[in-house]
Amino acid sequence: MDWCVAAPGTAIASSVVSGEIDANKWYDEDGEVNGFEVTGDRPVFGYETWSGTFMAAPHVTGALGLLMERFPYLDNPQIRDVLLTTAHDLGAPGVDEVYGWGLIDLKKAIDGPGQLRVDTHVQMDRRAGGAVVWQGGAWDDWRND
Repeated sequence: MDWCVAAPGTAIASSVVSGEIDANKWYDEDGEVNGFEVTGDRPVFGYETWSGTFMAAPHVTGALGLLMERFPYLDNPQIRDVLLTTAHDLGAPGVDEVYGWGLIDLKKAIDGPGQLRVDTHVQMDRRAGGAVVWQGGAWDDWRND
């Protein structure tokens, strides 16, 4: 198996290896040392502006995770629709090729779907998938108009 390691900090080991790993040395299938250890200065931590898909993916994943916690009774497509239908529209009106549905608006998404795009059945006393969450009457407020 080949893999790479990269992380902020000191005593960073970084290499592409195949074979077994033993402490800070990597061996290939023939028992030869294939890796090395890199030690560098500790980087200065702070905030930076980053953009691009490598930042979009964890942002969207985190937002979906929060919505799954907020709406445990919704299934994955319903959670996705909450995120999409509450996004702040950018560019041409509506869904477009450049900005898609727009910019995530998590504050609005926490209030529920912006619209129901398909017929939707929700059983609020159960987690999506059927596990009982609570007994008795269940309700929730969806406040998006």
